[in-house]
Amino acid sequence: MDKKKLNIIVKCISAILALAAFGVLVLGVKNYARGTDMSYQVVCLGDSNLGNYRDETGVTSLLEKNINKKVLNGAFGGTTMAYIGKEKTRYSGLFSLYNLSVSICNKNFAIQKSELAIVAKRDKIGYFEETLDELSQVDFSTVEILIIEHGINDYLGGVPVSNDEDKWDRDTFSGALRTSLKLLKETYPELRIILVTPTFCAVPDENGVLRDCNKYSYGGGYLEEYVEAELKVAKEMGVEVIDDYHLSGITADNFEAYLLDGLHLNEKGRKIIADLWIEYILGEEQ
Repeated sequence: MDKKKLNIIVKCISAILALAAFGVLVLGVKNYARGTDMSYQVVCLGDSNLGNYRDETGVTSLLEKNINKKVLNGAFGGTTMAYIGKEKTRYSGLFSLYNLSVSICNKNFAIQKSELAIVAKRDKIGYFEETLDELSQVDFSTVEILIIEHGINDYLGGVPVSNDEDKWDRDTFSGALRTSLKLLKETYPELRIILVTPTFCAVPDENGVLRDCNKYSYGGGYLEEYVEAELKVAKEMGVEVIDDYHLSGITADNFEAYLLDGLHLNEKGRKIIADLWIEYILGEEQ
């Protein structure tokens, strides 16, 4: 082999090695960045009032900006506190607080991922896949605060508030909350858990007319009954609570100024809720 051909071969090998090294470097940087992104100090679980708003006007975005902690919006729209029962296999059941708590404590989100793969074929589910991917990679032993915001969908779905014969009944609002808190507290004893009550809402009756949530029931009770049950469980289980229902100032007289459709918070409403959370967390940490 002449010297010219040898030089060409050497140069080619050098180029290949350089590209390989660059690829490893880029992959390492991406993996490092991904790992960093999964390190959150605050995780929020909840429904569409959190999950559907992920821009700078969202409650979790405003919270992150003002408390100087990295916040994960781990909320999924349409979901409940309650388990909803084995026969209900739609994603809202598998993404309920109860089922997510089990997955968080077991560090295994297989049931959510499996159902999401099925649902994705027939429904447009927006942010669910990305959010589940992030949530499944969080090390909850390093999370400082878990905020739980649920209730409106339990009310809309007619989920029983409680079961007098079984206070741990996961198919009820109170039982699912109580069971979830027990699991989370036992698995992550250092985790600070803050419950957040749902805000007032006006809901459509069978004729589509908006009704006061405390004058219209879907079968499980009025919304304030769910709020009172949540306050009771919080006290019983020794966890903190921010009572948005009573403290936000959103009422039957002014809800149109703060809610888009009688149910979902508008930008002004999201700012009010975020301010309540920010004030509470900063006040407690001083």
